[in-house]
Amino acid sequence: MTDESTLLEKQLQALVQRHLDRLVQANTGMLNSSEIEEKYAALATVSDFAIDTLCQQPDHWQQLETADIAPLEYSNDDEGQWPQQLRRWRRLQSTRVIWRDLHELDNVEASLANISQMADVALSKSVKIISSLFESRYGQVKNSDGDAQSFVVFGLGKLGGGELNFSSDVDLVYAYPQQGDSDGARSLDSEAYFTRIGQRLAQLLGDITSDGFSHRVDLRLRPYGNSGRLALSFAAMEHYFQTEGRDWERYAWVKARPVAGDIAAGERCLESLRPFVYRRYLDYTALDGLREMKAMIAVEVEKRELADHLKLGPGGIREIEFLVQALQLIHGGREPALRQRSLLKALQLLVQAGHLPKATAEKLKQAYLFLRRVENRVQMLRDEQTHSLPQDALMRHRIARGLNYANANELENALQGHRDFVSEEFSRLLASKRHKAKSTAYSDYWR
Repeated sequence: MTDESTLLEKQLQALVQRHLDRLVQANTGMLNSSEIEEKYAALATVSDFAIDTLCQQPDHWQQLETADIAPLEYSNDDEGQWPQQLRRWRRLQSTRVIWRDLHELDNVEASLANISQMADVALSKSVKIISSLFESRYGQVKNSDGDAQSFVVFGLGKLGGGELNFSSDVDLVYAYPQQGDSDGARSLDSEAYFTRIGQRLAQLLGDITSDGFSHRVDLRLRPYGNSGRLALSFAAMEHYFQTEGRDWERYAWVKARPVAGDIAAGERCLESLRPFVYRRYLDYTALDGLREMKAMIAVEVEKRELADHLKLGPGGIREIEFLVQALQLIHGGREPALRQRSLLKALQLLVQAGHLPKATAEKLKQAYLFLRRVENRVQMLRDEQTHSLPQDALMRHRIARGLNYANANELENALQGHRDFVSEEFSRLLASKRHKAKSTAYSDYWR
């Protein structure tokens, strides 16, 4: 062990002891055996956030090993308590995810599914209670035939795929089935009604309070982006994609999933959008668009300092995602089985369909799971939305030790092996060389 590694290990052990002292002070029964203390020492190594949570909620430490997410309970009669109730629930459930990942009670896929399920629960319960509040104030929205209309929330990106990372934002699009008006004493038209519900939802999840936040909400992937209406009818959504939808939006909607509100209505809407996402015939214009997007990714990697960026850097997560989703878009119109939201399921089906060699797919899977695990550990440290290995030597050492590497150099060598393979496969995709990309609407999406 080098002098630097020895020094970092001493600093780490001192930090761990301070965290353990804090836990004992918060609840003397928490560290009731040497075996338990060893487990909490491992937790202190990988996450300041988890230790802070247990110090704030010391009576809940026995929930950490449970396999199921605890219910989210709101006080129906006290709107002012909702932010705290949501945030404290999310912190405790997130700490449970860290514990189960650290002590190998869950593998990477299970951790990603758990994190996604937490977001689903937060969204669905929040939409339900906000909708009840709006019905008491404004009545229920009904169309011209008197049929009730419900709010629908679509999750895109990793949330849609059920593969959300630990401290990710959530990409959402709001919609509702048909136009109408609420039937309360204070009537609102459907767009105003559901727009206000959407705004309230984003605030409840994303506003930073003394208890932190639940989930950062990103609404920029909706039709027309930031300049577009916040909530659209299904007919308006379909018209937009038929007349103005762009190739990058096809890519964005591959993973779309209704995550809150009227799920069945959301699935019907997605079915109507399917011809936009997956073309029945091979579309060479779309292939050109995918090549342009690929070239733009390559240019960004070359221009920016992304060596430590697990998502955007060379051989990173985004290149694996693009490789898989591009093949889905190319072949999914004629092969319905490929229309999968989950990247890993899509990877398996691409092999079965003969579009990827089995050995290549297996290496891509291993690289993806490795990168996602390291990405989660980086974010678990302080619950920060970062995708890069930290520059601070001690923090870097903590991540390496938490992943059972002797030091950061060993971790970085393992990372580089996966990234070199991903980068090589990415360069082969679509037989397109890494060339200078044109400046188009794709730039906005990738930024």
